[in-house]
Amino acid sequence: MLVIEQDVALQLASGNFDCLFLDSWLEREAVVARAGLQKGAVAGAVSADGKPLYWYSEIAGYYLSYLASRAANSLENQVCLKQLSVLVASYQEKIWSTSVAPLTRAYTPSHTFDWRNQGLFLFDIAMLLRGLADTHELRGSNSWDGHSVVAHLEHFFTDTHKLLPVHWHCSEPRDVPARWSTQSGPYQLKIVAALLIFARRFELTELEEKVLKAGKLLSQEFNENNFAAHNAHSICYALEGALLLKNELPLDLHIGKKWIENLAEAAFSKSTNVQLETNRSDVAAQLLRLCCCEPYANLPLAEKLELLLKSGIDSDGGVTVQTISTAGNPHKNTWTTLFARQALDLYAQVLDSKSELPFHHYRHLF
Repeated sequence: MLVIEQDVALQLASGNFDCLFLDSWLEREAVVARAGLQKGAVAGAVSADGKPLYWYSEIAGYYLSYLASRAANSLENQVCLKQLSVLVASYQEKIWSTSVAPLTRAYTPSHTFDWRNQGLFLFDIAMLLRGLADTHELRGSNSWDGHSVVAHLEHFFTDTHKLLPVHWHCSEPRDVPARWSTQSGPYQLKIVAALLIFARRFELTELEEKVLKAGKLLSQEFNENNFAAHNAHSICYALEGALLLKNELPLDLHIGKKWIENLAEAAFSKSTNVQLETNRSDVAAQLLRLCCCEPYANLPLAEKLELLLKSGIDSDGGVTVQTISTAGNPHKNTWTTLFARQALDLYAQVLDSKSELPFHHYRHLF
């Protein structure tokens, strides 16, 4: 089993206890398969008894970006990080290089029905491509550039510059809910930010131009506060995208400050907001990240969010999906743990510097 060996003494000396704890869970074989047909696959979630529930390319993208962020720390074992990033990227290359696109969520056992598996989602593809771009230097200059994934992007761009959220494999997909991931909207600003990172990393000028045109259209929706179909999770994606694109597009970031305050207030409440789904640990992590960064910075709110986020961390280092009433949903989510890891890392930097973080510190939010 490949485990990333850190200089624990130096990490502990820096006070980075939380990140070490979450890293220990993220390095488990249940999270990243080390053998068999799924070798290199990244689990979207892990069951209460420590088994992967499904493999998920979007989360592989987040995981690659996470490894890249760790590689930026000189205390980390660069050789092990490279080995793990190559392992994850190699599995994605294998499943995306066939004539049939991979399942959105590949379950174990495989007969499980999931409405998402009837199509390809642009958000998932964008997160994977960004992860490949983030780790390209770590993996090596001749490593896979994701070209077989890029080939699928043609399904999502329209003549009006609107981004389609999903490309269905059939004309009448069944049991599809009316939710943010099946609709276009400001959350797609995070897609734009991710694809720009990828296009510029591999000098894909045509893709960059198409993405920026889509971003301009989305910036209008953002500035009009058009979040009708969103929940807290996707609203945070919109705010993250706007933050990362603030130097690229005409975005009114003041909208974000009020959303952050309102969503945090709902997250702190004892009751569950069914529509916004504010009782989620990934939302707490996203809000904490945003509260650490200029111009959204809100350090008093960040202090409260840190405590809320930590309440969702299990004794094994994994993070449960919900911060409230986890009894009915005991599994741990990989992306929630990744978001929590970055949020706590950013907050530790804020405490150390005693001020909000400038752009170059957070330009790669997972």
